[in-house]
Amino acid sequence: MEKSETRYTVKGLKTFVGMEGMGGFNVTLCRNEKPVAMVINDDSGGDFCWEWKSKSEEAILSKHCKSLPPGKYYDGTPMTVTPDIYVCELIDIYEQNKKIQRKCKSHLCFRLKSDEPGAYRTVKLKTLGVEKYCEKVKILLAKTYGDNVELIYNEL
Repeated sequence: MEKSETRYTVKGLKTFVGMEGMGGFNVTLCRNEKPVAMVINDDSGGDFCWEWKSKSEEAILSKHCKSLPPGKYYDGTPMTVTPDIYVCELIDIYEQNKKIQRKCKSHLCFRLKSDEPGAYRTVKLKTLGVEKYCEKVKILLAKTYGDNVELIYNEL
């Protein structure tokens, strides 16, 4: 039975240059932290290859994708979220999080409530007079932006 709050993530992303030169990948799809499928894009222009742990997991993902609001193509027309499209979105999130984690080593990374979706701000920690994120930086951020701070990535 599917949990009321299903959370999908990806892990173990490996990318490569495939037949079309755009970049293929293989990645493990996880539902609620447990691996449910290996997804392979061989970059040949076709659908992804799915290696499921069980058939029931395939049905759960399909149902989950149907419950999502439609995405939008570049011209604004609605797009049905398929499992392939959903995995691509998860990979984008995974890569963005990895990029932010690297940035947090030398920068303060944060979001304000007024920022555009997907946007975040950075300030070099050295310009704040510290080598790594600490309570002093958090206090300075609160003084500068008050309640408008939505998220501090350095605390994750």
